[in-house]
Amino acid sequence: SLAGLKETSKFNFKNKDLLIKSLTHKSYNSEQNYEKIEFLGDRVLGLVMAKKLLEIYPNEKEGILGSSFSGAFGLATSSTLFGGLELIGQLGELEARGSFFIGKSNSKIKQESLFNSIDDFTSSSFELGLYKKGVFSQSDNIGFKVDQPLRVERAEMGLSIPYRRTKDKEVLFKDILLDMAPESRQFNAELVYQTDNKAFGLSGRFGFSKNQDHIEVDKIQPYFFFDIEFTL
Repeated sequence: SLAGLKETSKFNFKNKDLLIKSLTHKSYNSEQNYEKIEFLGDRVLGLVMAKKLLEIYPNEKEGILGSSFSGAFGLATSSTLFGGLELIGQLGELEARGSFFIGKSNSKIKQESLFNSIDDFTSSSFELGLYKKGVFSQSDNIGFKVDQPLRVERAEMGLSIPYRRTKDKEVLFKDILLDMAPESRQFNAELVYQTDNKAFGLSGRFGFSKNQDHIEVDKIQPYFFFDIEFTL
C-alpha cells in the first residue's frame, strides 16, 4: 500500500498521483504507467555516471569510457515480464487471500558499455493472509498476513572496469563478476486493520520483520503504522 511505502521509506511524497503512476505496470494501466518515468530516470542515471567517469578519466576516449547516450552502463535493449497468480476464497467466516508473482528481465549489452555480460534477472514475491470482515462495523476488516517483498532471486553481471594505464597510454581493464541477488530473504508477519466510510478512511498495521531489505540480521524488527485520511 502507499501508506506502507511511506512508512518503510520514511519519505513524504508530495505528489501522490505521480507516485501511483511510478508504481503502475503497463499490464494494469496501458496509459498511466511508469514507462515514461523509467525512460527519464534511465537518462538521468546515465548522465550522472557519464559525468563521474569523465571526472575520473578526463583524458580517455568516448569508446573507452562507454559514456555515449545511455551512460557507461548502457544497454541496447531491456525488457521485463511479470506474471503471477492471485487467489481469494472463503473459509467459513474468514476470507483467505494469496498471491505469488515472478518476473524475468532480459537485457542486451551495448558494444561500448562497461558490461561484458548480463544474465537474465529473475525476481519473486508472495503474500498469504486470512481476513474477517465486519468486526466493529460493516465496512471494516481485520486480518493476519505473511509476505515476502519483491526479491531478486538470480542476477549476475560482468563488468570490465578500467583500473590502470600503461606508460604507452594503454588502458587496462579488470573483469569483475557481480552477484546482485541479496544474501538473505525478508519475511513479514503482521496484523492489519482497515475501515472506510464517506467521511474518512482508517488503516493500521502492527507486525514483525525478519531480514529487512533481504539483508541477514540476527534480530526480528517490530514495526507499527497508523494512517487516517479524511474526505472533504
